[in-house]
Amino acid sequence: MSDDKDKCPQSLFSDLVDKYGCKVSTIKTKATHNFDISTALSQTKGDDYRYISSSIGLTYFYSNFALSFSNSYYEYELLDYDESIKGQGDYILSLKYKINLNKDMDIYIKSGATIASEDYENKNIDIFLNISSNYNVFGKLSVFTGWTYTFMNNNGNNYYSFNLGNKYKITPSTHISFGYSQTSPSLEDDDEVKLLDLSTSYFFQNGIYSSLAISQELKDNPSSSTALSLGYFF
Repeated sequence: MSDDKDKCPQSLFSDLVDKYGCKVSTIKTKATHNFDISTALSQTKGDDYRYISSSIGLTYFYSNFALSFSNSYYEYELLDYDESIKGQGDYILSLKYKINLNKDMDIYIKSGATIASEDYENKNIDIFLNISSNYNVFGKLSVFTGWTYTFMNNNGNNYYSFNLGNKYKITPSTHISFGYSQTSPSLEDDDEVKLLDLSTSYFFQNGIYSSLAISQELKDNPSSSTALSLGYFF
């Protein structure tokens, strides 16, 4: 029945109508485009230094793809000398693809670039490749692992890192995770970095979420890190 002759004119194309042209219900379609914006404040403290960083990140989701961009502003303090260095952090751009192997396991492949914000020999660009997975052991517990290799475009060495851990859903809105990560040296004078990580996240019903993460370095004179983030998914 044409819209100008039924009993309920101006009905929407997505409305399911009866024989008189009046709406019964609205057909809901699944959106394939989503966005995420987040901001974070973190602090890393050692025996003689403190590193404070504030960052912002943007992510665009389409189907199984995710395109992300982030940047930060930092302050590095030398506690023994009462000196500090401030500046803009590197730009990070990445593209991630999700592979659903089955209902319990997902594989993620991500590649991206870290672009120096300061002029180090015409702004170096480091390329990284990441492969990670998440396996749902049972309803509330999942296990994750990941491996990253970074190709350095300066006098540093190519380096790799890997992580593993588990996540537990205390409630549908509250998650907690515990993990271990290890990163090889990127410079000759650097040491291998080993970290224990603990984080918790809370998801609000309106798309807002927040998280708190704590990291502890494993060595003789360890550093510790704390990061608080807030985001909006829509």
